[in-house]
Amino acid sequence: MLQWILLAAMALTGAAGCATDAGQAPPPASAPQHVEDSNGARFKVTMNGQEFTKEEEIRVEVEILNVTQQPIAYNGLNGCDDGIRVYVSTDGIKQKFVEKRPENAGEPKICHQAITNKQLDPGQSVKKSVTLMPAVEKTSGVIEPVPPGRYELRAELTRILENDVKIGVSLPITIKEK
Repeated sequence: MLQWILLAAMALTGAAGCATDAGQAPPPASAPQHVEDSNGARFKVTMNGQEFTKEEEIRVEVEILNVTQQPIAYNGLNGCDDGIRVYVSTDGIKQKFVEKRPENAGEPKICHQAITNKQLDPGQSVKKSVTLMPAVEKTSGVIEPVPPGRYELRAELTRILENDVKIGVSLPITIKEK
């Protein structure tokens, strides 16, 4: 009986000790959608808009479907990493919009530190919801709003081998003063 309870608890949390993206509010059903294929993967990206003020949350849901007859290999960077990146870069890779993460009060986050190999089988899909803030975290730890302007939201599968083809899509977004 205890084994069944433990198995049920592990299933509900995704894996023992790993946080999930539960608690992230997905964009509304009427939100704009973008569908684009990238090297065998179909990305469906739904956002709560394409123009935001500096105070607004950017809610993004990404669904990635393997539309080929072959598995697609990708990687997680640790035991809790799903291998899906959703970000807005402001200065190449150095500064990305701050991701707003759900509070998991009292829940320890324990992740084994090892690159994990993942696979998206033909016809299989994965989803991820994130909430981003139009701000960057400076090396000092201070969070500052980004200046108004056009930026690119990027959604991709993590592939760490240098010879691997990138799999991902980019979408323009605009940050306004008010």
